[in-house]
Amino acid sequence: MHLADFHHVPRGPRLFEHWVSHARFPSPIGEFVVELHTAIGDQPDEGMIREAERLVREFEQYTDLVVEKVFENYQRFEDELEWLEECGVPAGLSPPGLEPYLESRSLVVSRDVTGNQVSYQSDVYISPLWDSEHGICLDFTDPEQEFE
Repeated sequence: MHLADFHHVPRGPRLFEHWVSHARFPSPIGEFVVELHTAIGDQPDEGMIREAERLVREFEQYTDLVVEKVFENYQRFEDELEWLEECGVPAGLSPPGLEPYLESRSLVVSRDVTGNQVSYQSDVYISPLWDSEHGICLDFTDPEQEFE
């Protein structure tokens, strides 16, 4: 993976710079993109690229668990039929049936620079129609800790 594998997205109202991968990464709930987030005016660095590569490997290893977590989130809303209907989401879906009701699916690497310290945050973000205000965020930052 290289910075040339990403395109810069106009910042708009975001409080960070935003790059999106050309590559897509398949899953049973749709394709994911990789996003790189930096401070306004900054460019991604090689550390972000390495972290993005690691995040993709972890995601590929734990795709089934990601799908399970998204499905569990959906199931919490299944008792609220009026809410699902208002959101345009049917009840009784299986995990693969969730795909059309997910607005975005991203593997995100963010960089934080505080003084001389640089750290990276790696997350999986999913924006479901049934909870687009909050979304679903799964932390993939610590490679030594097994994802839960």
